[in-house]
Amino acid sequence: MTRNNLPNSNEINAETMLALAHGVHGIFYEDYYSHLFNDKQDTVRALVAVPEHDYLPYPEWYQVQRIANRMKGYFGQAYWTL
Repeated sequence: MTRNNLPNSNEINAETMLALAHGVHGIFYEDYYSHLFNDKQDTVRALVAVPEHDYLPYPEWYQVQRIANRMKGYFGQAYWTL
């Protein structure tokens, strides 16, 4: 599997902020592998590694945490009252 179909931290931030700008009512991120994406039984990589790798977070996990912290703070309070 190649990396070019996985968003990096900047893309995750941009996608989330664009969704918020368009008025979403919630945000959901997939933490773990969720499904097979082709007949070769390859899985889609999520934010946290599989059990064989001790569930270690990938770098994108930390970006999601930064976004979550912003949504818990002043930014989120202001957003949800719009």
